[in-house]
Amino acid sequence: MSLDTEDEESLSLSDEEGDHSSDEFYYNPGSEDQIEADEALTTPAPAPPCTPSPNPLPVVPAPANASVGSPTSNCSNVSTMTPAQAMSPEQPLFTGPLSLMPLFVQYSKLMEEQGWAYLQQVHSQGSTLVDTVAVQAAQLNITNTHSVMVKHEISTLHEQQAGKKKAKGQMMEFKAHYISHPDMKAAFKAQQQAQEEKQVKDAEKQVQKKVDSQARMARIDHNVILKTFNNLQSCYKCKDDLITIA
Repeated sequence: MSLDTEDEESLSLSDEEGDHSSDEFYYNPGSEDQIEADEALTTPAPAPPCTPSPNPLPVVPAPANASVGSPTSNCSNVSTMTPAQAMSPEQPLFTGPLSLMPLFVQYSKLMEEQGWAYLQQVHSQGSTLVDTVAVQAAQLNITNTHSVMVKHEISTLHEQQAGKKKAKGQMMEFKAHYISHPDMKAAFKAQQQAQEEKQVKDAEKQVQKKVDSQARMARIDHNVILKTFNNLQSCYKCKDDLITIA
């Protein structure tokens, strides 16, 4: 009885696991339709084509070394050209519609003119800078030369001043000639003549003083040898006598 029951259950299971080809919800991984459906699900949809930009200005193509993931490799075309690149003989290719061709040519000429103007401005500024540096260098050399000369003169004056000892109360006299006006010239001549006469008199006095001093010293020497002093020292008031006694 138990065996019959087991056979019936196995048969029922085999019937349930039988042919399900007629069932539309049955999944068969080996069928061609199912493989195509899986590929359609796994394959990404193609990106839509780039639409032209509404910007009326011509679009410069992206550089050749741009990466796939960079912004310039997609629909956004950004112009990063410098004046030097704008002046290069390699002109950018026009990829827009023919209606924008005149604007593209005008834009290229404008960029070329701006590049030339920029280069001329840089060249003039560089020339001005070179001239300014040369002038500053020449002025610096002249200043250094004058500084060396002044230092040499100062050291010479210090040496001369150290070698000369100025007497106390000595005044320096500066001679001046007033020749701008006749009255001043006459006054200067009169003053100069009076000064010369005074100098002659002072020289004569100095000579006479020197002669008197020599005669006095000779007289003192003579008194030292011949004169005798018998009185007390307090009796002699003359300076020469005191010098003779000493």
